[in-house]
Formats: sequence, C-alpha cells, structure tokens
Amino acid sequence: MSESSLEVVHERDEALIMVSEKAIYETGTSSTAVAPRTAKREETNEPNDYKIAYWGDGNDWPQQVDKDLELNTDLWRSLDMNARALYGGGVEYSVYNFETGDTENKKIFEIEQFLFRNARYPLQATVDFYKYANVFPEIIVNKPKTKIVWLTAHPAGHCRYALQKDSGKLDKCFINANWAERATADDEYTLKRPLLDPWVDMPERLAKRNDGPRFVYPLSYPSGKIYYQLPIWNGIRHNGWLKLANDIPKLKAAVMKNQMTIKYHIRFPDYYWSWKWPEWETFDAKKKKALKKAEFDSMTKWLSGPENAGKTIATGYKTDPDTLKAYPGVEILPIDDKLKQGIYIEDSTEASIKLFAAAGIDPSLFGFQLGGKTNLSGSDKREAYNIFVSFMKPHQDIVLRPYDYISWFNGWNSSKQMIIWRFSRSFMQMLNAVTPSQRETTLPDETTD
Repeated sequence: MSESSLEVVHERDEALIMVSEKAIYETGTSSTAVAPRTAKREETNEPNDYKIAYWGDGNDWPQQVDKDLELNTDLWRSLDMNARALYGGGVEYSVYNFETGDTENKKIFEIEQFLFRNARYPLQATVDFYKYANVFPEIIVNKPKTKIVWLTAHPAGHCRYALQKDSGKLDKCFINANWAERATADDEYTLKRPLLDPWVDMPERLAKRNDGPRFVYPLSYPSGKIYYQLPIWNGIRHNGWLKLANDIPKLKAAVMKNQMTIKYHIRFPDYYWSWKWPEWETFDAKKKKALKKAEFDSMTKWLSGPENAGKTIATGYKTDPDTLKAYPGVEILPIDDKLKQGIYIEDSTEASIKLFAAAGIDPSLFGFQLGGKTNLSGSDKREAYNIFVSFMKPHQDIVLRPYDYISWFNGWNSSKQMIIWRFSRSFMQMLNAVTPSQRETTLPDETTD
C-alpha cells in the first residue's frame, strides 16, 4: 500500500477507537452505527425530537417496510432481483482519452486499491435504493484533504435528516440503529454527519470545508418529497394488494387446519330402518344405535380403500304406483374438495403478479402471467429480461454518482482523461447468435476419468 494509504488506515483506526469509547462499533469499512438498545420511551403522539425530520409518522417507516417484506417473499424477491440486476457483475470502469477520443479498458492501481477497500458500498447502495429509494453513502477524506479514501453506505433505515434550515438547506444526517425505539438526535449513541449536496457541493469545494473529514453524500430517486423520497412500489402497501397477498397463505392454512377430509355424504331416509328391520320399533335405543353403526361401517367399507376403486353400486328404489314418483332412498353424494380444485390459487397468482408489477418486474421472468398462462417460452423470458435491464441506466447513474465525484476530487479525471463508471451487465442472446463451440462446456481434465 502507498504511504498515504497507511496514513489513512492509521487515521481510521484512531476513529474506530474513539467511537468505541462510546460503545459504538463500525465493522470494516461499513461505518455502520449499531448502538446498544436504549430504554424504550413512553409512547406518545407528540414528536419527541424537533431536530429530526421524521421518516414516517412514527419515525420508523423503513422498519415498517422491513416487517412487510418479511411477510411477503414475492415482493422481497422482486426488490432483490432489481438490486442484483443493477449490480450485475459489479462496478467496473474504462478510461476515456480526450486527446485521441479512444476509450480503453485498462487497470489503474490506485483505483483498483480503492475499489478493493470499499467493496461493500455498491451492494448496500443497490439494495437500499430499491427497498427505500434513498441511499446514504459516506465518504471520508484523508488528513491533508487531497484524497477521498473511503466510500461506504450506512443502512438507510439507520439514517435521518436534520430538519431544514430557514434557507431550506439540509445540512446534517443523524445515524442510529434504534429510531423505532424512539432514539433522538441528542442520544449518546447517535452519530452526526455533515451533508454534501450531490448537485451543489462540487468536488473543488470539499477541500475548503472544515467540518469533515466524514460526510454523508445522500442519493435518491426523485418522487417529489422534501426529505425522504418514496419508492414507486410503495403504493402496493396501501391499495390492498399486499395485504391480500399476505392474507391468502393465512386463509389457506386455516382452511387446511379445519378441513374435514370427507369424500361422501350418505343419506338414509327415515323409513329405511323399519323397512330393513320390520320389528325396528320394538328395539331399544342401544340396539338401534348398534345396527345403524354397522350399516354405516358396511357402506363406508364398500366405498373406501384401494381394492374398491372403480366399483359401481346398483340400488333399487320404491315408486308411488299412482304418481310413479320415486320415494326417497339411500343417497350417496360426493363432496367437492375445494383445496384439490385449487381454490385461492387464482387469487394468489393475481396478487403475486400485482406485486411483481409494482416492483417493475415482468411476471414472465418468474414463469407466469395473467390468464393462467404459466408455461412460457425461453424467448419470452429473454426479451423481458433484456428490456428490464435496458431500463436501468438512470438507476445506475444515481448509485454510481459518488464514484464520479471521487474521480474528480482525487484527480483521476483531468484534462487528458476521464474515468467512465458503470455496472457490468449481461444480456441474453438467442441460441442462433452464439456458435455451438461457444455454448460447449468442458470439464477440466483432472475431474474426468
């Protein structure tokens, strides 16, 4: 490592020690504040902290989202698929030469060292971006203020903005793991970070600031809100579809728990017993009960068991000689099994599709769509995936914005060259676009006989 890198690591260690004195730990380069649990304050409808912009009515909107996602794997999986599709093969870069107009894919040692040191940022950022639509990167400047050496992302659920100044400026971020337990800005375990405005605080101004060396560089997808932007999928939490999707498994579980596995309903007319036993009225209650049970058992044995599969029953019935209408006789009525008929499957499928749509996922990527069509072709999925990935450029620009900022501050960009950042992503191709030799996979010699 370079001399400056060693200096930064030492500086970082000192920061860790100082923070540890307050019983807060920061793992690796994550800089994530995980405070010990504080005593839960008395619940009240009144705000308990006039320094913090509440995220949700109870200042626990991210925590409520987490609870909802824990109940619904379809929505959680959809958001995770967005994050993984954006992340793709990870962060990569190329170098554009202003003099020649050429773009070269080459490795620069200092940049490779930076990416290795800060490998956690892009994954945390993509997950938070799709889950909450807000990302809270933190950058750390070295002591001479010549290089940004650390880039991480605090879990978005731990971050809260300070209320706007009279000028409308957001200038501070508070970080605590316990907002749901009503932590405050003045809690002993709340970290405080000055904010950088991604669209105003240009890199050349950073070295002149004296409130560092740690800054939060917030990012979000615009939705028209003042403080915390809302993810597009959030509407599914309020229009009833998420609740319906979550209620269906509970309903099916209750039905199965209370389901009686009865296949037939056998009905005997009241005269049947005296017809079969003319002396019926002379029997006592105990004998009547025993004869009825024997008749039920005999009929049940006749209808059940694998050896009786496919049997037929022939019965006679009595008719009125005047009207020729049949008198009621023994009836064997089959009982429909609603579970075997797939009750609730259509509702469950429709609810899942609504969740996929809210997250921006084509349902065909999961193998089904409305109308009951579930056996989709590979081309359906290929085209859906390629369209899906091609729409991610705006999201990429937001999440990678700190890398552009750092490239200008660190001098990686100059009048001669510029670093172009991107996520490595792949597209699916048709089989006829790939030669057979490119499709073949051969095991290494040492694994074959």
